[in-house]
Amino acid sequence: MRQGKALELRIAGGSYRRIGATIGCSAMRAWRAVTRALDAVVATNAASIEKLRTLELARCDELQVALWPNALRADAEAVRAILRVMARRAALLGLDAVVAQRLELKRGPLVMTRENEDLSGLTTEQLEAKLGELGEYLKSLPRAPQVPEPAPELAPLSPEEQALTDYAKVLAERASSGNGSGSTH
Repeated sequence: MRQGKALELRIAGGSYRRIGATIGCSAMRAWRAVTRALDAVVATNAASIEKLRTLELARCDELQVALWPNALRADAEAVRAILRVMARRAALLGLDAVVAQRLELKRGPLVMTRENEDLSGLTTEQLEAKLGELGEYLKSLPRAPQVPEPAPELAPLSPEEQALTDYAKVLAERASSGNGSGSTH
């Protein structure tokens, strides 16, 4: 009860000192109460989100099974619909997420990510040496294959598909707000 009230006051913009005064404790205890309440919300939402993801994946499977025979008969609409289902499944599973790549250099692995390495402590000579090593390594790599022509644009979602997508978004928003059951506390 105390944690819920503390979280409500924090959401409303209350300082920890004011929250503490309202619920009868120190600012530090108010901070702990808010933190524990947030942890509980995150845990609850994580479970709800995983259940919703499982439900959405099952729906994708059912749609694909229903569309598959028509797609095998070269029905262009069915093929486009299956591609949209597959794209949705990949998004739900995080299959299109950026992944760090590992390059092996003479002196050990260099992990290439979107974050910049802090090079501020290196001398000009050290930077030039790093650049030279990386350049030599990159020259030794095989050339990338030619990229095929991009796939044609998929047709926009039908009103029914858009309604299903909107419904899923509403469910996800309710799950993330902790208000999936319609209760207000």
